[in-house]
Amino acid sequence: MTPAQPLKTVQAAKALGISKSTLLRLFKEKRVDEVGRDRNNWRVFSASDVARIKQALEPTR
Repeated sequence: MTPAQPLKTVQAAKALGISKSTLLRLFKEKRVDEVGRDRNNWRVFSASDVARIKQALEPTR
């Protein structure tokens, strides 16, 4: 994953170890902040977005 290459939803979900539908549900339930969108209004994920979501999914200790 290069910084200039944004990830699609399926790719981001795979990097997070969850399904695409789970990732989309997290957005719908507002459990994670939205990410950027491309000109087709599809979500695009940067490496920092994936890291932020991964941190949000970690259980509180």
